[in-house]
Amino acid sequence: MFARMLGRLVLRLIGEFWTAFWLLCMCIKLTCYSVALPNATLTDLQVLPPATIELGMGAHGEPGLRQISPIPTPEALTSQMLDLLLDVSDTDRAFVPFSKSTNASTDNEVVLLLNSLGSTSDEVLARFAELATAELKKRGFTVKRITLGPLVTSLKMSGVGITIWRLPPTSGEAIAREEALELWDTPVDVVAWRQ
Repeated sequence: MFARMLGRLVLRLIGEFWTAFWLLCMCIKLTCYSVALPNATLTDLQVLPPATIELGMGAHGEPGLRQISPIPTPEALTSQMLDLLLDVSDTDRAFVPFSKSTNASTDNEVVLLLNSLGSTSDEVLARFAELATAELKKRGFTVKRITLGPLVTSLKMSGVGITIWRLPPTSGEAIAREEALELWDTPVDVVAWRQ
């Protein structure tokens, strides 16, 4: 009974809000039109040359590390991306203290995330996940979990981002490996995250 009354109250409030909004629009003569604009109509958007990709671009379209032409195979591209992620000698990007990028030992378990830049299909992301998992295995890493989809994006373009979370060792850090995986697996109910 209470739920039904609450539901009616919510619907009535929504109806009153839209009525008030409509009256406000009529009083101030508010109207709205949309238009589709081709790229670079109002801004100077960078356009890549034909048969070129940009490696390392930001989630908001910030310029990347370098442009690559001709476009490498998905296998070669995945390997290049992992080289950048795992290179502990790179002072600009070595934020994760992997013990060795080519022969992992105590910190060999990782969580792999593949992010769409907005319009990349899950099928394409899954193929890159397979390639990254195989390449990580060759380098001595074990992928414990994989998450893919449009996780962090503000674009609607084709592209893929790879993120690796180095799981903590079994002991000696603030959180143990099993506890980290338990937290990773804990269900959440938010709009922009898939599990």
